[in-house]
Amino acid sequence: MRKKTLHNLIGICILLNNGWLISGCSSDGDDSGIIVVDAFVSVDSARPEATAVADASASEDTTRPLQTLDSAQTLDSGQIMESGQNETISDVAEAQLIEPIERSGKLVLEFENVLFECDPSIAGRITAFSLKGNNILTGPEIHAENFGSTFWTSPQSDWNWPPPAEIDSEPYTAELMGSTIQLSGSANPSLGMRITKRYTPELRKRAIAIEYVIENTKTEAIRIAPWEVSRVLPGGLSFFVKGTSDFGSREFAPLDLVEAAGVTWFEHRPDSIQSDQKLFADGKDGWIAHVAGDMIFIKKFDDIAAEQRAPDEAEIEIYACPSYVEIEQQGAYQEIAAGQSLSWKVIWYLRQLPQGLIPSLGNEQLISLVQETIR
Repeated sequence: MRKKTLHNLIGICILLNNGWLISGCSSDGDDSGIIVVDAFVSVDSARPEATAVADASASEDTTRPLQTLDSAQTLDSGQIMESGQNETISDVAEAQLIEPIERSGKLVLEFENVLFECDPSIAGRITAFSLKGNNILTGPEIHAENFGSTFWTSPQSDWNWPPPAEIDSEPYTAELMGSTIQLSGSANPSLGMRITKRYTPELRKRAIAIEYVIENTKTEAIRIAPWEVSRVLPGGLSFFVKGTSDFGSREFAPLDLVEAAGVTWFEHRPDSIQSDQKLFADGKDGWIAHVAGDMIFIKKFDDIAAEQRAPDEAEIEIYACPSYVEIEQQGAYQEIAAGQSLSWKVIWYLRQLPQGLIPSLGNEQLISLVQETIR
């Protein structure tokens, strides 16, 4: 296992695998033309051995020039979906990780035409998930605080607003173990927890595997659920398979939803939004996806039953405002014993839409594309 101390790290990029979701907007903020699929899965909480640790605020300059890969050397990531052949993962050649991972204070996982970036200076937040240079996530130019993809704990009633700095915005310590990026935060005394994030490239799947670890630092048990919030640009199309229950919009205005082909669809129309909108719903099959332009973003994660949700929360949540959309999924609400940890995994995929596929509400080709990608 390669271990490397990271100095002056400001950003990180990642991809995940095993449940899926499509992109959206922030719960207090601002969505675009790319499709995103997101997924998450429970994993062993054991941490990889690592000794090299560095503070994100270190002053040494680690800027390195970006390396490029001749496209003729590898299969274009979009071709896997466009080929129309029934390749299995074992049939597909492994993509090559493009070094370096440390780039101008941020951490990057890049292969073929996919780039994943995270920033240790702001809690290891995911600041870019790009295909051919097009980022599916929002940046600080859209909203100064609510941008990129972050991790919270649920229910929100435990901390109200804003999110605890130790979880959402303070610098995390970064270390590199092989091609896995690990980011560790400090403990929040009130909530009694510490967060660790790990981003690993799944080079054969052309995906990013994300693991979130919640450590109970109290002397008694706590109850908590994991929560990933991914903010996407305005104007996209989000969709997921609905489960058994719909929990409404609570204090928010409801989303304008369409139910078609067994799937719930939300098309973001910024001009039609007069106030913040949100959806709370049970999901099914463990994925959510978002399409923006000619890209689709998929998140894959472990499906949970409606009764496993955190109080006043839901497995699938979508927040929409004029400037962005938040694509959100949560894991099971459960007890963590004193000194123990909860591990939760999500897999991210970013693909180019096959030529001729026009994204539209109820398009069964989009559903098939997601199912084929995450299988």
